[in-house]
Amino acid sequence: MITRRSALGAAAVVATGGVGAVVGVFVSEGRAPSAGAAPPAPLRQALERELALVADLDSALRRGAGPAAALRAVRADHVAHAAALRSMLAAYPAPIPPTAAPSPAPTLAGLRAAELAAARSAAAESAALSGADAALLASISACEATHGELLG
Repeated sequence: MITRRSALGAAAVVATGGVGAVVGVFVSEGRAPSAGAAPPAPLRQALERELALVADLDSALRRGAGPAAALRAVRADHVAHAAALRSMLAAYPAPIPPTAAPSPAPTLAGLRAAELAAARSAAAESAALSGADAALLASISACEATHGELLG
């Protein structure tokens, strides 16, 4: 059964993820890297993490491994994060990483741990960047920390 608290939490998570994605898309439109510049490794790594989290959430949803409404809301945020990261990376000539394979049968506790680990990684990587790239990863980090609480 979905409680009002979990529904409101899921709505907050979706709103936070949407804001981060919109910021990334609008900020990336106004900048162009120098020709031949490689995309920052933290952005590529963040995209790979987002794709892995989406794959894990898809697996959990198929198996009914948690509250479906919360898992769908968290998944929607990760899809938005991936879209914002792809938009930032599209300005660079390097290829975008392929879709990730899910972890073997992720549990709700495993998903929570993955969210919190992703939040820590994005926060650390944002410190190595500047401007819009740093802001996007910081926003993603905050959203993933919220996911960890929602799934806890």
